Amino acid sequence: MSRAADAARAAMTVYDHSRTIARRLTAIGVPPSEITDLEAQVIRGAEFAYPPRLHLLSIINYENGTWAEHNAHLSTMIQLTCWNQHKIAYCVDADLANELGRVRDNDLIHRDVLTRLPHPDPYVHLSRQVRFSAVGGHSIGISGFFITGTRLLHDQPIPCSSHHPQRHELVLLFPRVHYGPNGQPIDEAGQPLVSFSRIVLSFDGPTATLADLIASVQRRFRNQLGGQAHDEISRLLRESVGVLLYVCTAKPDLVRAPGGKSKKQRRKGTAVAAYELGYHLGAAIRSWKQPASQRITADSPGGEGARRSPRPHFRRPHFHTYRVGAGRANTVMHFITGTPINGYTGADKPTVIPVRP
Repeated sequence: MSRAADAARAAMTVYDHSRTIARRLTAIGVPPSEITDLEAQVIRGAEFAYPPRLHLLSIINYENGTWAEHNAHLSTMIQLTCWNQHKIAYCVDADLANELGRVRDNDLIHRDVLTRLPHPDPYVHLSRQVRFSAVGGHSIGISGFFITGTRLLHDQPIPCSSHHPQRHELVLLFPRVHYGPNGQPIDEAGQPLVSFSRIVLSFDGPTATLADLIASVQRRFRNQLGGQAHDEISRLLRESVGVLLYVCTAKPDLVRAPGGKSKKQRRKGTAVAAYELGYHLGAAIRSWKQPASQRITADSPGGEGARRSPRPHFRRPHFHTYRVGAGRANTVMHFITGTPINGYTGADKPTVIPVRP
């Protein structure tokens, strides 16, 4: 389970960046005590207000746009503080991620399934890092994202925990690690230079198609990158939305990695509760893959001109929503994996003959 350890380490590295954000806010005149008070209010889930000094700066700097930058820093710090309360990290199996990337675009997603996130504010470590080019020979790498929330306060969205009772929408927070022309992370005060893309997963109504959700996320992500479009980013966001929906299904395949500490110990230290997402399901998907020796081709016996069953294939994976409860008023969502059809009986297995000693 070494990848689970990688997920835990990546999450802690990004969380450490919240101290860099706090230093930036202090540098523009926000007292450290106000930042500490704000974090304490976030932890309690209380009705909080932005630090008075930062609110004053918002009025002074509104014209030149720096308020938006400071506000983004503060929102990111609050989201990372939410994650730090529970320190949950999911490590996504590569084969499960591939299946989620193939889900049908016309699958209908109900908004209320997003209330079933198993853990508060998890970090999701994707199956691989996506790196794309930036200006001046630099590049940006994305390995995962945090799932937090936003709620409305005086009709204005403010960041909160994904499990806050008044949470309005879920938010995907993508840490972007910046690399120099030499391929190494750019150093910022002894830590990698990290920026963030904050994407709100919003519904226009009670339901939306998967294609609409993905298109909305991709559009907002491109806007934060100055309109840049990359095929790698599109695949990344499609996988990310698929993973989010999968963990909100009725029975996500989550297996706790060994070595984690109790919730109380995690709050006080740096230990992270890491989970393998798709630990069993990914193995099952791999076992379904047909060995070459069993494939039916046109020149197989009886193959040419003969009436045959459909060739062995996978039925496309999809999300399926069921109505449950009294009056069928509630909904639950299940993920139906790519089903093996007509010949996908699993990989060849060795014959094992027990021998008495």
